[in-house]
Amino acid sequence: MTSAVAKIKEQFANLSDNERLQLLLELWSTLSGENDVELTAEEKALLDQRLAEHEANPHDTIPADEAIARLRGKDRT
Repeated sequence: MTSAVAKIKEQFANLSDNERLQLLLELWSTLSGENDVELTAEEKALLDQRLAEHEANPHDTIPADEAIARLRGKDRT
C-alpha cells in the first residue's frame, strides 16, 4: 500500500457511514470498466451462487434505487 493510499484509508476511517457511502459511490463512478479484474475462485463461486439464487427466485428482489436509499439510511424498513 502506498503512503498516499494509507493516508486516505486513515481519513476514510474518520468519516461517518453516510460520508463513506457517498465517497464509495463517487469512487465507483470513476471506474471505466475497461480494466479486467481477476476474480478469485471463491469470488466466482459466490457470484455463481447468487445468480442461481436469483434465477430460482427472480421476484425476491428490490430495485437498485431502493437498495441505495436503504444504505444511505433514507428508508430503514
